[in-house]
Order: sequence, then C-alpha cells, then structure tokens
Amino acid sequence: MRGWSTSNVCCVESPKVKVIREGRRFAGGGGCVVKNQIKKGVMAMECLITIVVEIGKYLLQPVLRPVERRVGYLVHCKENTEQLKNQVEKLKTVRESVQQLIDQAEPRGEDILVDVTNWMGTVDSVINEANGLVANSNVDSRC
Repeated sequence: MRGWSTSNVCCVESPKVKVIREGRRFAGGGGCVVKNQIKKGVMAMECLITIVVEIGKYLLQPVLRPVERRVGYLVHCKENTEQLKNQVEKLKTVRESVQQLIDQAEPRGEDILVDVTNWMGTVDSVINEANGLVANSNVDSRC
C-alpha cells in the first residue's frame, strides 16, 4: 500500500516497495523518505566543504604569501626599480642638506652629534647598496 502527500513526503508501508521521487528510484526500506532530509544532507555536505576550504586557506596562506610576494617582485621589477631610484634621489637630497648644516656648524666651533655622524655613514652605505641594486637590475634582462 502506498500513500502520497502533497508536502514532498512519501510514506511507504512495505519495505519492498520502490518509491519514485523526482524521476529517480530509491529502494524503499520502510518508513518515510523525506525530501527535506535529503536537502539537509546536501546542506550539511555544503557546510562541510565550506569549512574544509576555509581551513585549507589558513593552512596554505603561510606557504603561498611568500611565493606571491616574490612573483610580485618579478612582475613589477621595473616599477620597483624606478621607485628605488626616486627614493635614493630624495635620500641624497636630504643627505646633502644635512652635510651643508654640518659644514656651516663646524667653522663656528659647534659640536656635531655622534648620532648625526652615524646617520651620515648609514645613509652613505644605503645609497651605495641601492645603486648596486639598480645597476644589477639594469644588467638583468628579466627585469
């Protein structure tokens, strides 16, 4: 015996009866086959997939972030080189201004702070290193 309802629920009384739902055949095991339960299973599976994808993102981010950064350096090499040149020119301008202040202060007998002297040495090494990088990027044909 079969009974059908309009609420997308098919109830079967006999375990041998096959229930046809949405053009598919399911082996009836007695009891009720509820369309909403199938939807809940699909929703649970979608939720599980979403959770697994999010966990995967967090696990792979530490690996992918450095790779992405290095690829970005290669892709934007010429732009980065131009920005470096501009920043070096600004630094040279500031260094020259400080050197002029030092040159004005020394004849008057003023003491030059150790921090200023150290800063001048650091700036010189940074400018030399940056100029070396720019020269290497001009030689490297991939950039």
